[in-house]
Amino acid sequence: MKKQLIMIMSLIALIPLLVYGTFSLITTSNKIEKDAYSMNEQNVNLVLQKTTALINSEFEMLQQLSENPEIKEYTPTQLAKVKNLLVSVGKLHPEIQSIIFTATDGEQIAKSSDGDLSNTSDRDYFKQLIATQKQVVSDILVSKSTGKKIVTVVYPVFDTNNTLSGMVQVTLPLDSMSTYAKEFSTNGQTAYIADRTGTILAHPDPNSLDKDIKDTPSFQNASQGTPGTLTYGEKSDRVLVSYAKDPLTGWSIFSEKPYNLIMADSNILFRNSIIILVISLILAIIAGYIFSTRLTKPIMQLVKVTEAVAKGDLTSTWDIKSKHEIGALSTALATMTNSLREMVSHLKDTSLHLASSSEQLTASAGETSNASQHIALSIQEMAEGSDRQSEYVNHTSSTVNQMATGIQGIASSAHEVASKAVMASEKVNEGDTALKAADSEISKLKFIFGELSGSVHSLNNHSETIGQIVNVIAQIAKQTNLLSLNAGIEAARAGEHGKGFSVVAKEIRNLADEASSSANQISALIDSIQSEIHTVVDRTEAGSQEVLQSISAVHTAEQSFGLIRQYVQEVTFNIQSVSDASSTLSKGTEQVIRSVHQMSEITNTSVGEIESVSAATEQQLATMEEIAASSAVLSDVAQELKGMVEKFQV
Repeated sequence: MKKQLIMIMSLIALIPLLVYGTFSLITTSNKIEKDAYSMNEQNVNLVLQKTTALINSEFEMLQQLSENPEIKEYTPTQLAKVKNLLVSVGKLHPEIQSIIFTATDGEQIAKSSDGDLSNTSDRDYFKQLIATQKQVVSDILVSKSTGKKIVTVVYPVFDTNNTLSGMVQVTLPLDSMSTYAKEFSTNGQTAYIADRTGTILAHPDPNSLDKDIKDTPSFQNASQGTPGTLTYGEKSDRVLVSYAKDPLTGWSIFSEKPYNLIMADSNILFRNSIIILVISLILAIIAGYIFSTRLTKPIMQLVKVTEAVAKGDLTSTWDIKSKHEIGALSTALATMTNSLREMVSHLKDTSLHLASSSEQLTASAGETSNASQHIALSIQEMAEGSDRQSEYVNHTSSTVNQMATGIQGIASSAHEVASKAVMASEKVNEGDTALKAADSEISKLKFIFGELSGSVHSLNNHSETIGQIVNVIAQIAKQTNLLSLNAGIEAARAGEHGKGFSVVAKEIRNLADEASSSANQISALIDSIQSEIHTVVDRTEAGSQEVLQSISAVHTAEQSFGLIRQYVQEVTFNIQSVSDASSTLSKGTEQVIRSVHQMSEITNTSVGEIESVSAATEQQLATMEEIAASSAVLSDVAQELKGMVEKFQV
């Protein structure tokens, strides 16, 4: 996260600088280029003005000469005066090589300089003047007298009849023309002049004089008479050229400057921008490192605490003093940890109590089951005694039926019956004692089931309280998630400046999701525990009903045993009477038969009651086994809850 924040802050600092630097560089480059265009065009205009002024001054001077009477009304007798006139004027114009007066046939009449006179009828400028009778400026020529390259300015001479009588001309050496080019070739600019044929007639570099440029785009554009500016060349050889045409002479004026010189200031600006950009980037990285360290330190501390809580360590502490969202998150996490610590402590106590109660219930169920087994064995013995009693009664009945033929054996049979009746009475007493013991054990079992039901209900209430606490934790996590979502929205509104905070909001939302997930897991466990508790409650209540039914069955058995005891006592009394009155047995045979039949019915009734008690005891034994199984399940749940809670350190 620290690297991301440093990168974001670097981009925040770098992008505006790049945009500003690029914009400034482009703007400055465009301005420099525009200024260069303007200065180049101004330079061309200055050279043009200078050249035009020079030629115009020469034309004015030639015009004045052409109107001089000695020239205008020339006769051969005035040759000396004309010569002196030309010399005098030539001294006033040092830039002029020579002033010449020429006749209409091309023969030179006089000139200001020394040298031979020649015929110029073959010159283009001569032919043009004869044809147009107007002033003419020649292209580059080679002087016939000196052999040097010159430019000739020619003006017509008319006599008093306004008839062309000759021409006056001046020759300008290219050296003097190049002086003007040198004057305006400063700061990397180069000014030069080309004639109508594209031959350079003035240039600051003597080696460039007489160079043919008629095929260049700049000359072709200039020769059309429209001023302008263009660039040509590639990369380092690129040149900016401004051009214009002198309408008076037909010459093309040029001013050019290498593009690398024009953009020198732009290159300096670019270099300075790179330096500023690098320095700003370094400062942004340093600031980003400091800021990210201060920002991520408390977040990493909270992450470690959250990881510890996720692993079950609720004893972690931290100290984050912050008034913004991280401080609020720290406070919420502390509140959540404290709530979890209290909840886990309460769960530990509850799980221990539940485990203890389940163990006690299991032990009580085992004891009750043993007692029920003992009762079942006793009732089984009672049933066997009743069966034997029934056999004895049947045997007595048979004996009574044979009483008429075997009166001597009545006493012996009566004595045996009395003995069996005493044994039956003893068995009845034993059964009654066993039933009372069973009633006592069942009453204890009822009390234990009552305590178990209370403990289970208390455990159910505690689990509901835990569920409420988990809901509070889920609400806190949900609120934290909403806060982080709002922070992300605000960060998105902040744009580039909120990206760093958007990352922080995302980390907070992840923490809230983890807390919510943990709360959901705890809630699921609590729901599972509550479901098991409800099952135990249902089984406990069912066991309580079975215990109540067992108590009712035992009470019924006690009443039946009371009747049996009464009947056995009556039988014993009757048998005793039979034994005592055996001498009169023959007289009471019918009465004995009736008594024996009655005893048989009572015995059968006793057998039925004993079977009912045996069935109730077996049902009670099955119920106790079910209670024992439920208590074992409850014990497993308690141990599972205890194991889950022991994962947390409080």
